[in-house]
Amino acid sequence: MSKVRSFSYLLKSETIKEYSDFKHYFVNYVIGILNQAILCYILAMGFLEPGANFFDFLVKIFIWYIGRDLIAELPASVQEERSHGTLEYIYLNVHRMEVYLFVKTISTIMWSLLFYVVLATILIGFGLFDSKEITFNLESQKLLVVFFALAACVGYGYFFAGLALILRKISSIVSIFGYLLLFSQFVDMSSRLSWIIFLVPGAWYKFDIGITLMGTLSVGTLLVGILLFSFCLKLSTRGGQFWKK
Repeated sequence: MSKVRSFSYLLKSETIKEYSDFKHYFVNYVIGILNQAILCYILAMGFLEPGANFFDFLVKIFIWYIGRDLIAELPASVQEERSHGTLEYIYLNVHRMEVYLFVKTISTIMWSLLFYVVLATILIGFGLFDSKEITFNLESQKLLVVFFALAACVGYGYFFAGLALILRKISSIVSIFGYLLLFSQFVDMSSRLSWIIFLVPGAWYKFDIGITLMGTLSVGTLLVGILLFSFCLKLSTRGGQFWKK
């Protein structure tokens, strides 16, 4: 019971921390959402044709928007805690580091989803798209596609968090995957570069591999990511303390 209570306190503290950051950097968050709205408008001008399924476009943006945050937030949290000198405390806490990152994942999904709703509202409400020319059709299978894509992104996030324990600074590597995730959502499968998107978890549905195989790959990616993080954690704590570099 104490572990359950500790887990709830940890989730509550992360939520309060995110809310505090939002209050202190409100202007920065607003400008960031507006920047992403401009980017989405540019993408729509290039890839969204009249009569196209608007929800398909929103799903692609959703996978990129949430998936990018999931991949980037976990290693960023490790780097932040290490720079503040609190990583050792978390390591010695009641919960394992994997559980701490799981709490960060839940917090990231909640806040990113909130910001995405604001972004989607801007795209629809401010007339960036002509609702008369764009159809709205959400297929139920797309929900599974989104779930599996984000699950695999969490696996990548755990893997990069493990690398952050060893390499310390990996923001450039993570940013590359963020761009690849966006690229993979809109690249033409007939392109010579289409093979690259198989490395990106959020675009496996484009290969028409079936929902069962995609789910297997996504869950496998999640488990492998957690295992690789555990391996990197043990490697980085040889001698009873984190490597000092």
